[in-house]
Amino acid sequence: MNLLETSIAVNKKHLCSSYKDLSARAVDLMAANRIKSGISQTDLGTLLGLSQNAVSKLELKYTKITVEVFLRYCNAINIDAMEILKQVEAISG
Repeated sequence: MNLLETSIAVNKKHLCSSYKDLSARAVDLMAANRIKSGISQTDLGTLLGLSQNAVSKLELKYTKITVEVFLRYCNAINIDAMEILKQVEAISG
């Protein structure tokens, strides 16, 4: 691997880890809002058409959250998805 290929690989890895960090922060904020709203994982799962176990895996970041589930989750707990993204951006600097 030449220097340019190495640089691209390193930057790609850093970019991917940055996205993972942002996603993790968003999920943490969503879970905190769910708890604050008094909605259980079981109830949220019912609203989303998922099992409690699937919601738990999302919140523990064992599974990746899709844009569709992100939007449905925010809607189900009555929070603005854009507000979550703004908070993630504020935390990330």
